[in-house]
Amino acid sequence: MTEIRQPIKRTSIEKKQKIINAGLQVFSEKGYYNTTTAEIAQIAGVSTGIVYNYFKDKKDILLQALQVCFENTFKPILNALNQCDFRCDFEGSIRKFVLICLQAHNTENKFAHREIMGMCMLDQDAGALLNQKENNVINAIIKALSDNGITAPNITAKIKILYHIIRDFCHTAIFENHSENYINTVLNEILEIAKNMFFS
Repeated sequence: MTEIRQPIKRTSIEKKQKIINAGLQVFSEKGYYNTTTAEIAQIAGVSTGIVYNYFKDKKDILLQALQVCFENTFKPILNALNQCDFRCDFEGSIRKFVLICLQAHNTENKFAHREIMGMCMLDQDAGALLNQKENNVINAIIKALSDNGITAPNITAKIKILYHIIRDFCHTAIFENHSENYINTVLNEILEIAKNMFFS
């Protein structure tokens, strides 16, 4: 079996990144199970043998492609927490956080987003990777609240519930083309839920 390379040279790093990008593109368009490594190699402009220099198999490409995808999605969400002043403006901070989550989910390629979420439901390792990223966000929210002096009994459970409500709202908003009025109505309900969790 060929030893998997860890690219060091700029050209090698770029080649590996091309394969990752090609994998994400083809997986998103055709689905993981309908994609072959040869197709990924063709899109990346490399031979199939080159692919196996950098990846163990198609599953390895999937997981590294998802890692890049999730980094791009979750980085602005985590950065948003640094802009939130929960102590002085709890409601405004929650609103800002939800809107940034909505923006991070609002990809131009809705089909790709749907396919990626499907992959995470069907593949245990992909699902575990998504859960890890989501747990990082949940822990970051808890820390941001704590740093602002906001605590509550069962805070981890409450934040998990609130996070999943926000995530599902984002998915509904991008996939079902709701009106701006409807989105604002749901956003206001999320704010009420958040206030009740911490101040009722």
